[in-house]
Amino acid sequence: MSVPRSVALERTLYTLTAPVLAAARLYPDSPVNTVVQLAGAAGIGGWILAPTGAPPTACSSPRPAAARPS
Repeated sequence: MSVPRSVALERTLYTLTAPVLAAARLYPDSPVNTVVQLAGAAGIGGWILAPTGAPPTACSSPRPAAARPS
């Protein structure tokens, strides 16, 4: 059974980040923990700023410049 591309990508990213998150928990004073905390703060900042941003455009995948009519 195949899964959607977004699901496969999400699972891959979770698999790749699991060791980093485990290291951050095992060594709380390590630089890895600092990076994880900064990434979390940036993510929270993104969630806070997202509602104030511009609305999405109607075209989600723009055509290349060569394919656009003049």
